[in-house]
Amino acid sequence: MNYRSTRRLEISFYYISVQCICKGKQV
Repeated sequence: MNYRSTRRLEISFYYISVQCICKGKQV
């Protein structure tokens, strides 16, 4: 398993989740 790619996936997933929360607050 590649640690870097897994970490990158975690960060991108977290970023998407934050965007969804921000959009929910705006609406």
